[in-house]
Order: sequence, then C-alpha cells, then structure tokens
Amino acid sequence: MATQEIYIRNATETEARGPFNAQQVADLAEAGQVTAETLIYDAGTEQWIALTANAELMAAVFPEKKKLFLKAKEFKALNKPPVAEGRTADTRGKSNPQIAMARAAKIGMFGALVTLVLAAAAEILPGSDALLSMDPAKLLVQPLVLLGVVDIALAIMLALGVMSVYPFIRFRAALGFGLMGFI
Repeated sequence: MATQEIYIRNATETEARGPFNAQQVADLAEAGQVTAETLIYDAGTEQWIALTANAELMAAVFPEKKKLFLKAKEFKALNKPPVAEGRTADTRGKSNPQIAMARAAKIGMFGALVTLVLAAAAEILPGSDALLSMDPAKLLVQPLVLLGVVDIALAIMLALGVMSVYPFIRFRAALGFGLMGFI
C-alpha cells in the first residue's frame, strides 16, 4: 500500500492531484483536505471511486481511534462517620466551632442593640424639646436628635433581624467612633 501511487480529486473537480502514497493521503486527511467522499483513481477498474469503497486505504487514511475509558477506583473516606450522636471519647472536652461562632454573633447583636439604644438616648434626651416641637429651626440647632432617631430605627430593625441593615449599622459604628474622636 505504501508504494502504490494514489491520485485524488473531489467530486466537483476535474483535475486530479497526485501521485501520493498512503501516508501522504493520511496527512492530507488530517489537514482536512481529504474526506471519506474524496475520489481516488482505481487503476484496476480504471474508474474514480470514493475513498470509502477501498477498505484497505480507508483504514490507512482514517485509522480507527482507540476509545479511552476510566478505570473504576475504590474510594476510601478519610473521615470516619460518627458512631453516635453526642460526645465521644475523642470529642469530649472540645467545643463545636460553629456553635461558638453562633454564640459570638448573638452576643455581638445584643451588644450592638444595647449600644444603639444607649446612643439614641444620649443623643435625643438633651434635645427632646426640639424633637417634640418638630420645629425645623430647633432641629437644625440640635442635629444629634436626628442621629438619635436614626439609631432608634436601626435598633428596631436589628431587633427584628433585618439582615440588610447590617452594613448601615457598621457605617453608623464608624460614624460614631469618628464623631467621638472629633469631640
């Protein structure tokens, strides 16, 4: 097969190309210039036939690819499943970090709630007469009263568990520290 001279052409062409050997035709097939429908000249019948009609040349030009597959591998878990709920000999004396983080978050929320209420009381009480009168001129003289109202609103939302208010509470804490540093 390697010494055979092969002439090729497409069905729409009138001019033949060649001579090629089987390896050169395989290289043309890899480059996309030869397909299974490409015509080859069969010297025995003196006719142009499709490449698929010559099984030996078809196998040389388009070799069957090996199918790849993965071998099944045994899976061994590194972690041992819990034997029973509760404490074991290994976990006795150790605390669950998730429970500890939940407790810390709850303590932080109550601390922020108390701080907001105390800050609101400290801001509103000195100017309570301006707030009760709702006079804009008196409110401009006592601007901390408006900050106290905001603190009360944040404390109520925090107590209700509105999570979208957390960034505002962080901003209010930074504003409070900055204001305290300024004063």
